[in-house]
Amino acid sequence: AMVARLEDEGRDVRLAAVEALGNRSSLSDEIVRAIIARLEDENWEVRRAAVDALGSQSSLSEKIFKAVAARLEDEGWYARMAAVRVLGYQSSLSDEILKAIVARLGDSDRYTQEAAVDVLGSQSSLSNEILKAIVAQLEDGGHYTKRAAANVLGSQSSLSNEILKAMVAGLKNGDRYTQEAAADVLGSRSSLSDEILKTIAVLLESERASSLAEAVLRGHRKFYSTLLSGPFVKPLYRILLQHSFEEHWSWYVEDGMSCLNMPDGVIKAYVGNEQEFRDMIKEARPVDIPPIGDGVHDVGERR
Repeated sequence: AMVARLEDEGRDVRLAAVEALGNRSSLSDEIVRAIIARLEDENWEVRRAAVDALGSQSSLSEKIFKAVAARLEDEGWYARMAAVRVLGYQSSLSDEILKAIVARLGDSDRYTQEAAVDVLGSQSSLSNEILKAIVAQLEDGGHYTKRAAANVLGSQSSLSNEILKAMVAGLKNGDRYTQEAAADVLGSRSSLSDEILKTIAVLLESERASSLAEAVLRGHRKFYSTLLSGPFVKPLYRILLQHSFEEHWSWYVEDGMSCLNMPDGVIKAYVGNEQEFRDMIKEARPVDIPPIGDGVHDVGERR
């Protein structure tokens, strides 16, 4: 009798029937097929309820799976969002389904975007092909899409060198939102290869990307220490000078070591030619900034 109501002419009757069936812990194949038919219902509320009912099932057959996946393109935002959620309940997803969910990162509806982020982020590992599709969303999507893509990439336990290079490219050439998203992804990595770190270090000289590049590099203290006496001293000084207006930073020479005192600790590096090092700092320091003072200052013997 309940299944028959799924075909009722009254929208409210169909909706009530789907919702009632969805409350059952298990459904027969006959009932599941009837609910699948409601995914094509003329009313979006009934379609949404059908997706919710299917999502309450612990496992879906391939036929049901495909029917739910088709709703990712539904005109109703709730149906799209619910379809993403239902698919996310499943223990494993094919690359074909994952690609369809990646496309939802660019959905016009924020709730659907968030659902896609949750589902993709819950996957322990995504193939490089899927990750590249996510990178494309980060590069070409709108502000919220870029942020959603960054959240997914940042949640991955590992990223290939190819993906990391794409992030560096985004940091260098992308618009402001792409740069911020790329910096977040790079900053989420506990380790980066020297090749990647050196490429990011070059961006310290970029007017557009210098501050974000410094923030990423700061998370890799061993590499960061090499910046304190190398060719990037001048651009690094200019960046840290800006930081010093908001937090306490000091940069000085002590016992032949270049010492950077930051809020989270001190980083040191050996200075080979101390006079050359002092000259670089002098060149980098704006004329209206005194040699000695609070924050990042001209290097000298520590007082």
